[in-house]
Formats: sequence, structure tokens, C-alpha cells
Amino acid sequence: MLTSAVERHLVPLLEPLGLTPVKYPERLKVGLVARALARRLDERRTFYVTFWCDGGTAEHLTWRADVYDGHIWWDLAFTFPFEQPGFPPPKPRAGSALDLAPFFPARRPDHFNRAIRFLGTLLVTYHEEIAAQVPELRPDIERALQTEGWQAALCEAPELWARRLVQGEVDFTEEPATIVFVGANLVVVSVGTERFTFKFPVEGIARTDPARVSGWWTTPAGTRAATVLRIGSRTWRFDFGGKLVSCEPREEGSSAASGS
Repeated sequence: MLTSAVERHLVPLLEPLGLTPVKYPERLKVGLVARALARRLDERRTFYVTFWCDGGTAEHLTWRADVYDGHIWWDLAFTFPFEQPGFPPPKPRAGSALDLAPFFPARRPDHFNRAIRFLGTLLVTYHEEIAAQVPELRPDIERALQTEGWQAALCEAPELWARRLVQGEVDFTEEPATIVFVGANLVVVSVGTERFTFKFPVEGIARTDPARVSGWWTTPAGTRAATVLRIGSRTWRFDFGGKLVSCEPREEGSSAASGS
């Protein structure tokens, strides 16, 4: 699974930098599978991007980027570019399983492929940090940034990260809801036996107002969550983290919020 995912999602993005598949440069621990892409920089140094995971379960999927001089592996460090709720502000660090674990790559093959696809777009997003640490790659990086593949990857990376917890497809079928609580900054509704909380600045909403909910998605725990709340003629849209994205018609003073 690792080989096919790397060939499908990573090789096409990294080929413009002169990286090609090579034999994994280190002895593997029993049970692991690994793949590597590399480019010779000069007579002594080679730039490697490597990936590995458990061969039987696909667990512990991780990656790293290094320059190897024949004696020492010099890790490249990157600052993760996307918001990670509950984590401190990111600091430069080497490639890590932490980048891919939120995709639950061991759960199903489609999760694994999505994690690898995200990694490819993440590496493109790191283009300036790669160029700063491996100057020999800068001319190829600048050319690659003009290609459709890299432009698409830059757009896709934040979308993939935003959907990292989404299991399956999003269903926009509307279901009727009953408003059970209205606060200053949240609304709680019931849909059948389920209750959903939407957090946003509330104005002009009564418990008797008609409501509908849609934008259904399945969480990693198997529960349902929603991204769209309609009350009367107004519609609030949220991202998958519960943050308010828009209100139609827009209200004065609307701001970002989260829901569950």
C-alpha cells in the first residue's frame, strides 16, 4: 500500500525537483516497510525524502527529509503551516508522524491514501523552507511553482487538512430540527434523538423558530456532526472544526465560532 500511494501521490509532485525512487538507505526494523526518493546534490551529499510504516497494519506512518553526506544525516526542519487546536504555536521540527496521525491512515486504505496525498501537498507548501536549507534545489523549486501540479497542491493542502477528521462523504440532506436552547453565543438543536451545538453570536432567534440542519459528516468516533444550520431565512455555515464560516444573509457583528 505504501509503494502504490507514494508512486501515485508523491512521485509526480517531487519529480520536478529531480527526486526519484531509490532503495531505502537504512536497515529497517522487523515489520516496517519504507520507501525513499532521493537526488544527488554533489559528490558527497544526497537529499532524501523517506516514508515508512508498519507493513501489516499501516500504523505509525511517518516521514522525514534529510541531507546525507555519507556519514551524518542532517534533518531538515519545517514549521507546520496549519492550525492545530489544542497544540502550542508550531516551532520548526523534523518531519513527523504527528503531521499524518490526524488522518487515521491505519483505519482504511482511503485514509492512508489521503494522508500520503496530504504529505505531498505539505512538501510543496514547505517549498521556501526546503529551498533555504537545500539551496541547490531552489532553481527547480522556482520552476515547479509555475506548474499546474504545484499550484493545485498549494490550494489542496489546506482543504485536505480541514477535512482530516471527516470519515466518508459530506451529506447535505436537510433534516428538521427543534431548537432546545438559545444562548448569547450558542444554539442547541435536537434532530431526532441527537443534539447538536452551534457556537456563534446569536441575535433574533427564538426557540419556536423553524430550524433545519445539514452538511452531515461522520467523526472518527463514528458520531454525526453538522456544518449547516438554517433558522428561518438565515443560514449559518461552519467548518469541520465548528468554526463559523458565513451567515446568509450576513448579520452585523458576525465572527468566527466553533460547534459540536
